[in-house]
Amino acid sequence: MTGLARVGGALLIAGVAVAGLWAAVFNVGVGAGGSGAEKPLVTGFLALLSAGAGAVSATGATPLERRSTRIGLALAAIGLLGVAIGTSVVVIPAGSNELSSRPFIISTFGGGLLAAIGWLVLGLSLARSSGRSRIVGLVLLGSVLTLPLSVAISLPFHIDASVVVLGGAVIFLLGVVGVGLLALGLGKTKGA
Repeated sequence: MTGLARVGGALLIAGVAVAGLWAAVFNVGVGAGGSGAEKPLVTGFLALLSAGAGAVSATGATPLERRSTRIGLALAAIGLLGVAIGTSVVVIPAGSNELSSRPFIISTFGGGLLAAIGWLVLGLSLARSSGRSRIVGLVLLGSVLTLPLSVAISLPFHIDASVVVLGGAVIFLLGVVGVGLLALGLGKTKGA
């Protein structure tokens, strides 16, 4: 277990804490963006998650040493960095819609897609493991799969699926905490 892996695990857990603070203080659901006072919190939790995933990816600490696990973490780190840049750095001209800004669309939605693919790869890789790593992988997979579930529920029945999305976000954040704990070495099983 390297020091960088421990730092990465702590950054992941800190990012989840800042995301929880953002949601509690501003009484918001999960989504990119933000304006005014909440923007530093959004950028902060995205940057912390990105830095943490990148640090853990670089070290490959046990039980996160599989190549597919490291690739998933690296994709998530790059994607989250793109979302952080899109939501905080990209300037949208006054009076125009966010969706008319190509840099915003590319960095935010492209980064979000890359991050989702990374978390999915990470979840699949960890689900193939044993012990606590498998549980963390299944939690991540369950959370990533709630988005298609919410779309499948909302479109044909014309209902608001925000509760499903919010539940998936909470489950996802628990999965990220699990990855942070694994990186800190708190997920080791006996004999590992």
